[in-house]
Amino acid sequence: MEGQKARVGGRTLKLNVDEVELAAEGDWRLVECQSYSDGEWTSLKLYLDRPAIKNVWRLGLSNEHRAKTKDGFLLQRFYPSMWDWVAAHVNGRGGPLPADQIEAAETVVPPRINNFVIEKIEERGGDMAPLSHKPQTAKLGRYIVGMVADEFKISELEAKIYVNAMINQGVIEFVMTDRHRRVSGLRLGREFSDV
Repeated sequence: MEGQKARVGGRTLKLNVDEVELAAEGDWRLVECQSYSDGEWTSLKLYLDRPAIKNVWRLGLSNEHRAKTKDGFLLQRFYPSMWDWVAAHVNGRGGPLPADQIEAAETVVPPRINNFVIEKIEERGGDMAPLSHKPQTAKLGRYIVGMVADEFKISELEAKIYVNAMINQGVIEFVMTDRHRRVSGLRLGREFSDV
């Protein structure tokens, strides 16, 4: 049997036929993947239907015990109140969406990462090709996301969340830096640059 398609965060995803909705509120939707659940562990997917770098989390829960997965770690890091909402619905307690998740929260970039990105962009100056958050620039040594991931020993996805947050907050900008050669890259946002 073919799975249905759904729009999630601006993307079309193919849903598995074994997904059973447990809860849906605001931009969030929690489903159980029954084919992968067993008597002890409940296999889950949590969908976020708004533009975000990550829109689907694959989670596992046994009573109140959370499976130690990359997705579970990222959910705890960026949406900590959602784990309690997930556990409440899986364990039959229900409950409203946490107040801090009714609207999108702004990602807080740790100062050390913020400073590192600013320093790397300033080091490039105007003499070298600028750094970029686009993955195709990795082979050219211009990929700031990879630099952040390597420097702070975090995943590229987590690094990308922080770099994109800096762009959204106006700390850095993605602009065309050389129209003749069609080169784009990052520079400091207007209020953060000396110019």
